[in-house]
Amino acid sequence: MTLCGVVLVALYASSNEVAAAPVTEWDYAVSAGFSNFSPEAPDQNSDPNRDTNRGVVGDNVAFGSPTRLRWGTPLTPASEPGSALSVTSYTGGDGQRVATNGEAVEGFTLTHDNRLLQGPFGNLESFQLTVGLEFRPDGGLVEYMPITLDFSYREQRTDDCLIDDPLCIDVLVLENPEELVQSFVLDGELYSVEVLLADFGPLSDDACGLAGAAFGCFGVATHETGNEVREYQSSVRISSDATGPTVAVPEPGTLALFGSSLMFLGLARRRKVLKR
Repeated sequence: MTLCGVVLVALYASSNEVAAAPVTEWDYAVSAGFSNFSPEAPDQNSDPNRDTNRGVVGDNVAFGSPTRLRWGTPLTPASEPGSALSVTSYTGGDGQRVATNGEAVEGFTLTHDNRLLQGPFGNLESFQLTVGLEFRPDGGLVEYMPITLDFSYREQRTDDCLIDDPLCIDVLVLENPEELVQSFVLDGELYSVEVLLADFGPLSDDACGLAGAAFGCFGVATHETGNEVREYQSSVRISSDATGPTVAVPEPGTLALFGSSLMFLGLARRRKVLKR
């Protein structure tokens, strides 16, 4: 084998040794909380009309944000049954992991307490749900990805529809469903992340119209029964097109060997020419 061949073999072997393989499994966590909900109720301690106010209260604070929104009845005491949205995070720690190109795994849970909306009390109109996605490869740093989901909401009052009417529905619309798909780059590999919302999908023109949204809107419609609790479970999956080791840059020692070998080959070629 020529010296050049030896150098190329050494380069190939060294590059394979330092190549970073795609991540196949991740520890993960999902945090979630509400913000920018409207109309927001006045401060419950200082408002003299707090028993009849028309706003929405955010409470059960976790991760710096409310994890429950409630409205539609006198807002004191808090135990009074009323309409509400709650979100429960998946904080990890139970050994569950997400596999690249594998099955979707548990994310946050959105719970809707659907009660009759009566009298002069408040009605939720819109809110944001901020979701923090954390992925950690073995021995690596956390990849943190925050996404903000914009929702509009329409809850019909009992005066506006009869319960047995098929269109007596509450409509929750996700205004920016494109945010459910994100991506990040780690060690030269592109990973795609998708958040899936159970039961969410394209809504009928009637449902979109009731919510004041454009036709073809994306969300979920709940028939008004007067007393129902529904859970919408989200899930998360991660994927990558990588099928093998990435192309790695040779280590400095390998580059030095390669440079020295090229110099040696150049000197040998020069001596051969001079002998002629």
